[in-house]
Amino acid sequence: MRSDTIGFLYIVDLDRYYEYYRRGLRRIIPKRLMPVTRPRVLKQVYDSDEQVIGTVGGIFLKESNIKRDQVLEKLVRGIEVLKQSNTHNLILDELYLFNGDDIRYIENKTGLQVIRGRKVISAFIIPVLEEIHLNLGQELGDKEVLILGNCGELTKDIIETICTKVRFITLAGENNGSIENLIDEVFNSIGLSIFYSRKVEDILPNYSIIINLGEDISIDLNKIKERAIVFDFSLDNIVNKLMLDGSRPRAIEDFIFRCNPLSIGDIRWIEDLLPSYVYEYFYPKGSAEIEKLNIAGKLYDIEEYVSLYLRDRGKL
Repeated sequence: MRSDTIGFLYIVDLDRYYEYYRRGLRRIIPKRLMPVTRPRVLKQVYDSDEQVIGTVGGIFLKESNIKRDQVLEKLVRGIEVLKQSNTHNLILDELYLFNGDDIRYIENKTGLQVIRGRKVISAFIIPVLEEIHLNLGQELGDKEVLILGNCGELTKDIIETICTKVRFITLAGENNGSIENLIDEVFNSIGLSIFYSRKVEDILPNYSIIINLGEDISIDLNKIKERAIVFDFSLDNIVNKLMLDGSRPRAIEDFIFRCNPLSIGDIRWIEDLLPSYVYEYFYPKGSAEIEKLNIAGKLYDIEEYVSLYLRDRGKL
């Protein structure tokens, strides 16, 4: 367990909350007949000195036709019941269900920081790219990277991580001053000049590596060339939804890691395979290798991904 953990609230998904509730005689109760239960603490998490450092909780939101904002409000009320005075961070098992506006709403209402996995993503993007190109028999250093949108520190971290490993980096998207400021900041920090383009659709077919960080895309993504490597690290994961042409590559939405029980302790609510936003909180970012890639909700080995989406089947 991390020794610098301050305090977290980990909300598990509905199926695992069902599993907790339906113990003993309650196992015979069909899900449809389950009563609405109160937010419930499932486990207190302790450090090696037997001090409470976090809480695992479940919030049951009965399925109904209520509007999204009402669901969010009920979730916030449940979080308020479960959080403690020293709770600072929030881990949501099903983070992918929430868009950027939802996350900002939850953070503003609860005062907690939602862990998003951004540090892990920026740390592991080069190892993933290197293994992909190793499988392809290509050199990563020959490639040019296009980054769509500006996500502040995440964009800067990714640029600083990949700049020494690839040939060229281009930033593209609507410029309201933030992109120019970022370009100046990167140049002053590491001396790297970054090309900026407003004409995204014109240059989209030219890049073999594309990283989307933008939450609002108004361009034709079907212009991405076949067998391009596409990452979508926006909260909404909108790239795969917008690429309607089946011949286009599918975007990698997250990196998946295997839990090390010797490092994390005996917490039955932490699953064997962890998305980046769970891994980020419990482990040092350099302590593991990528286990799987999450692509539109399905998990693939890197070799499987290369074979399905990148390898030219016309070549032996």
